Order: sequence, then structure tokens, then C-alpha cells
Amino acid sequence: IMARKWGGIDGRKISKRQQALALFQFRGLLDLKEKLPASNEDGGYPDLMLLAVLVCARIWGSQNEALNEMNDSDLWSQLVARYAAATGNPGPSPPIAPAAHTLDTFTARVAETRGLVDELRQRFMVSSVAMAKQLGQFKQDVEPDWTRIDPKHLIIGDGTYVRPFSSVRETRDAKTDKLVILGSRAKYQPRVQRVVTDAAQDDKTAVGINHVTVVAWTRYGWIVLGVDHALGSEIRTATPMIDRLTELAGNGIHTVAWDSAYSGI
Repeated sequence: IMARKWGGIDGRKISKRQQALALFQFRGLLDLKEKLPASNEDGGYPDLMLLAVLVCARIWGSQNEALNEMNDSDLWSQLVARYAAATGNPGPSPPIAPAAHTLDTFTARVAETRGLVDELRQRFMVSSVAMAKQLGQFKQDVEPDWTRIDPKHLIIGDGTYVRPFSSVRETRDAKTDKLVILGSRAKYQPRVQRVVTDAAQDDKTAVGINHVTVVAWTRYGWIVLGVDHALGSEIRTATPMIDRLTELAGNGIHTVAWDSAYSGI
């Protein structure tokens, strides 16, 4: 549901609007509610609703495109109705989608709350494995066939670099020892991404954040089981994810497929 290309049952593609509507009643998202504060600090929007809108940015490819689509049609009212029905909270909601600065404020608040991102990530893994089991994955006490990989007992992982949101960078002037901003035409506060993955630890030259994802394939499509970001070596992030998934799936995971990041391990 969080991928840009998402297939329906038996491979039928569904539209971006349908993906968004499905997202607002997605059990894996709703389960995160217990980890988010029940406040309306950001313009009267519940935190869970703001999180759902942020995920919609992945569906349309950008936050602006998602917000424009929500506000240029009746989609927002449909999303609000889905949210109210799914959460059992039919209370009043803002008549338009949240503004970009509202989403930025929410994102900053989540990032700055100690331990919250990790709690959300861990809760998502629990929900995702439960959904995979419901769809027929990870049956218990099945004798593995080591000569033939069974997709129902397989998890697949990989890391993908997401480029920085800005090419602006900081450097320290050798003479004055002051920080100097390079590549920005901003008159006031330039946007600088200060945290990136140390790709050299994996003998790579990529620039950005390495997002590590573990998925399972069902006859209904892909299920994202876990996500994290690696600021150093990919396997140092991937290994704890695999360990946690095998705990949640019991003895139902027989095979892990990964690329050369695990060479020699």
C-alpha cells in the first residue's frame, strides 16, 4: 500500500485515488494510533490523519501533487469519511487537506519525540506480519524444502537510496572557521539536509539516505513487513530487522533473499 506501484487482487492495478482511499482504512496504519498522541496540535488534524496524508505523498510521487489532488476534487471529503468510519471518530474535521507547513510541523514533532519513530516502526512490523499470516504466509511447523524456495515462507529485503531533499550544503570557511552555505539562493533560512548515509561503509558512492525494506509476496500483492534507514552499513540495519521478523513469524520464515550486501555473511 505504501509503494508507488501497487497491484490489486490478481494483479489488477488500482488508481491513485483508490490507493489513498484504501490507505485511510488500512489496518496497519490504524494500528499506529495507539503510539501517536491523540492531540490536534497541528491545525485541528488528528496525528494519525496527518501521517496518512504524508504516506499519500508516496502514492502521487510528491507531497504537493497529493495535496493538490485532495483539494481539487471531492477526494478529501471521501478520505475524511473513510477515516471517521475506520477509527470510530465521526467528530468534525477540517474541510480541506492540511497545508504543507502543517505537515512539516507534524513531521518535526514526530522526529523530535524521543523514541517515537522506532515505536511506530516496531508496531508496524507487528501489524504487517499479522496481515501476512492472515493472507496465508508463514504457516507454522512446515518442513522446509531446501531445494525449492516456497514464496509463502520467503522474505525479501533491499536498500534503496533516497536522494537528499536539497542539494544545498554547508562547509566551514578555513580562514574564519564559520559555516558557509553553498548552492542556495534563499534569502532567509536555507533548507540543508545534514544527515546522510555513510555509503563508503558499503563501498558505494551514493548520496542520500539508504532506506531498508523487507517485504513478502502474496497472491494479493506485496506486503511491506518492515522499514528502517541505514546511516552506515546496510547489514547492520537489516540484521536486527530480520531477527525481529523471525520472532514475530515463529518458524514460518525459511528463506531470506537479499543482494550482495550480505555477501560473505
